[in-house]
Amino acid sequence: MKIRISIILITLFFGCSTPQNEIVEIKKWDFEYDGDWLKADVPGNNFSDLLDQNVIPDPFYGTNEDSVQWVSEREWVYRSNFKLSQDFLLKDKHEIIFHGLDTYASVYLNDSLILNANNMFRRWSVPLKGVLKETNILVVKFQPTSFHENKKEKNLGYKLPGGKKVHTRKAGFHYGWDWGPKISVSGIWKPIELKGYNRSYIKDIYIEQKEIFDSLAKLKVNLELDIIHSGRYILKINDQEYKLNLNSGEQKLAFDYNILDPILWWPNGYGKQFLYKIETKLIKDKDIISKKTKKIGIRKTELITSKDSLGNEFYFKINNQAIFMKGANYIPQDNLQNRVSKEKYIDLLTQVTKANMNMIRVWGGGIYEEDIFYNTCDSLGILVWQDFMFACAMYPSDSLFLENIREEAIDNVKRLRNHSSIILWCGNNEIAEAWKNWGWQNSFNEYEIAKIEQGYKDIFSNILTEVVNQYTDLPYWESSPKLGRGDNNHHLEGDVHYWGVWHDSQPFSTFEKNVPRFMSEFGFQSFPELSTIKKFSAKKDWKLNSDVMTSHQKHPRGNTLIQEYMNREYNQPLDFEKFIYASQILQGEGMRIGLEAHRRSQPYCMGTLYWQLNDCWPVASWSSIDYY
Repeated sequence: MKIRISIILITLFFGCSTPQNEIVEIKKWDFEYDGDWLKADVPGNNFSDLLDQNVIPDPFYGTNEDSVQWVSEREWVYRSNFKLSQDFLLKDKHEIIFHGLDTYASVYLNDSLILNANNMFRRWSVPLKGVLKETNILVVKFQPTSFHENKKEKNLGYKLPGGKKVHTRKAGFHYGWDWGPKISVSGIWKPIELKGYNRSYIKDIYIEQKEIFDSLAKLKVNLELDIIHSGRYILKINDQEYKLNLNSGEQKLAFDYNILDPILWWPNGYGKQFLYKIETKLIKDKDIISKKTKKIGIRKTELITSKDSLGNEFYFKINNQAIFMKGANYIPQDNLQNRVSKEKYIDLLTQVTKANMNMIRVWGGGIYEEDIFYNTCDSLGILVWQDFMFACAMYPSDSLFLENIREEAIDNVKRLRNHSSIILWCGNNEIAEAWKNWGWQNSFNEYEIAKIEQGYKDIFSNILTEVVNQYTDLPYWESSPKLGRGDNNHHLEGDVHYWGVWHDSQPFSTFEKNVPRFMSEFGFQSFPELSTIKKFSAKKDWKLNSDVMTSHQKHPRGNTLIQEYMNREYNQPLDFEKFIYASQILQGEGMRIGLEAHRRSQPYCMGTLYWQLNDCWPVASWSSIDYY
């Protein structure tokens, strides 16, 4: 009897007459290679698929990076055959969502062109009408980035600083960096979902934190709804209920929501990371037709840049408390992003907290990170300085490119704005400094300089500022660093990237003399663990000037600088294995001097983020922990 009553209650509460909305993730894929169709993994990329099929050697081993460059210079085609039920086909509305295509891709569904994508950082949503069948073929054709970049550079008429890659919205580090290989992957790097709707649904939720007091947190729950059928609805936000008359179409609604005696969210080392669950339900005829849940931490965040007697302050306040930021700069964990598992994210970020860090900066030449990254930062109390993905380059300013950037920024700010860990959006890495101090302007005439500067202003002063202000309540910082070493006031205001140690061969002691308001980059190289070196080389290659060791040292003066500093501080070991170990001791000593100088200088200096936390492959670099 009890069982029967339960079944009746479930049927009454959830309803049984209205068909459910349905999501199908398209997972089974092949890719074409020399006339054959081979198994592909999605999410993934062409390099991983070729590696899995034993077509290419491990690009991380030896000098194999050189032998796989052809992969980036040809077209790659992926296809999926999938079936759909009649129930799915009869739904009122269908759309397909591409969460990440890298990068220039033409998408065909049953021979109909449905999308031309040109930005790996965007989410592409395509409504489908009259295209779907019971048996379907989805084909994604990826063109080489060089084909588009060559054409765009020729049309522009001059070469922008940063090279041809600036014409493509793709991770900068894919093209190589002074710590990373040139492995320019392409492919379906995030999931593809097919959605069918008969019911209205909640598209998005943003929980805006308006005011926070000891006894009360005032929130605003902002909702985006897609109403398939007009009529009366009930919306529930946790225990609050609203009766609504809604017309068909997309709607934006906002509701006040208060939390009494809020438990605050604190960064690592300052308190607990309490997260509130905000659950929204859309109900029609007693049937829950859509539900969305977010977890948020209640915290107040401020970036203080007030003028003082020495210049301008630069520090963060969390819950009205000034906090000294201790941390590092973060780059993607692998050139082949599909290899970065949930466990790797959790392990790395747990190490961050065990090292007593409270902030990491997501650097602008990588990617807007996966949701698991930010969820883990939320739960561990790791504050995130989030760069937009622009680094060490000037960018085009034509209207199509600017609109592409605007949509990219909206996609990512909306996706990430509920994360309590993110406390700053920064426009770019080192571009303001580079344009003023790196001699870039010497290559251009007055007309070109004016056009390039207008493009910078359009992107970093206008578009990104507007998006951050419109879609989130966080502060925006235009460029990191604000000034740079070419400006006499660089250490008196804003954040600083200090590279007198390393690039300019200055002694470690200059860390103690050149203390800024906030150090957002500084560092020193070492070699990785010998166990790591064994994984990419044979013992015969264990010489600093061997082809393999040179391939795994991307800075043109890297080995020379390590030896120069080592000869100052120690006796340089002749034995290779001892030299590797000594390089790590040398790095640790130099970084200790810098870190302690910054910590001693509070409250003048209120943050120290070293370059860099991690590696994307096995290499000699500034990283504090290597790839393995």
